[in-house]
Parts: sequence; C-alpha cells; structure tokens
Amino acid sequence: MRYFFRRHAPHADRVLLVESGSRGTMEKARQRMEPLFPGARYELCTCYPGEPAPGGFTRIFRTTEAPGLAGKLRMLMAMRRSRAPVAAVMFSDEQILFRWKLLLLFLLPSKLLIVNENADFFWLDRSNFSVIRRFLSVRAGVNGPEFLRTTCRLAVFPLAMLFLAFSAAGAYLRRWFRLLFWAVSRRFGL
Repeated sequence: MRYFFRRHAPHADRVLLVESGSRGTMEKARQRMEPLFPGARYELCTCYPGEPAPGGFTRIFRTTEAPGLAGKLRMLMAMRRSRAPVAAVMFSDEQILFRWKLLLLFLLPSKLLIVNENADFFWLDRSNFSVIRRFLSVRAGVNGPEFLRTTCRLAVFPLAMLFLAFSAAGAYLRRWFRLLFWAVSRRFGL
C-alpha cells in the first residue's frame, strides 16, 4: 500500500491488473484506464484461462499454475519484484481471488487503484477516505444510519463480552467459596 498518504499518482509505464471478478468488467476497466496511462505496458494476475481483450500483456501470472503454498509465494514475490508503479485491483461483489487481493494490497510496492463491478475506479489514498468508507459500508451491507449503529455495536461488543466473562467468573468464584466454606464448616463442625 505504497503512496497511501500521498495524493499524487506516480508516472506509470507498467500497470499490474488483478483480474478478480468478471472478465467483461476487467476489459471495460482497462479501456477506461488506457487514457489515464498512455503508452503503459500491462501485466495481468488472473485465475481464468486465456487473456482478456484486447490482449497484449507483457506478463501473465496465473494463480492456477502455482502448485502448493511454495509456488503461490514464489508468484506473489515475482509480482512484488516486478515493481509495477500502479496495481489495479478489482473489488467487485464476487469472491474471486479474495485472499490474493488482500495479500497483494499489503505486499505490492505500488499505488493501488480500486476497480468496482461497474468498471469505475479510484485511488486508494487518504484523499479518497470518504469514497473508501462508502465503498466498504456498501460491501458490508450497511448504509446510512445503519453504518453508525453497526459501528457502535462493534465498539460495544468487546465490552459486553468482557462484562459477561467477569460476571460468569464472579458467579463461579462465589460458588466455589460457598462450597469451600461448607466443606470446612462440616469438617470442623463450625
């Protein structure tokens, strides 16, 4: 997640596309990106066979061709070593390559471009914080006033669990003390 605190977009001679949604959406998003990155070479990370139109990728990383954990880690490190200045990651409502997307978000030394299911995109940086918050609230299924209510519930939940755990521990301790007192009083005739 490089450049999260910077608003400026780097000069992109290479763009890594992470195709983690429908192929048609990625094709449409690439067409919309080409004016933004003129003359850029594109690399692709995909789990689908073939390549999206119009093609012409300089390198294709196929997640299905990485056998086992060691192969997957080698592929992730190869993507990291390619050092593409921009990585366009598709976050549609489909759960395709979800773990790969999360790993790539943290491992890639690139400025991240988030693509949604409508082939619209935005930079993942602090200037788009309100867009990111709305995007996450829609993905989580809470909008408007429900978002505040859900956030408060999430904040109160650990406190409620802590209160219940201490209450249960107190009840068990009182019970054990009463049993201990009963055993001692019976033994010594108190």
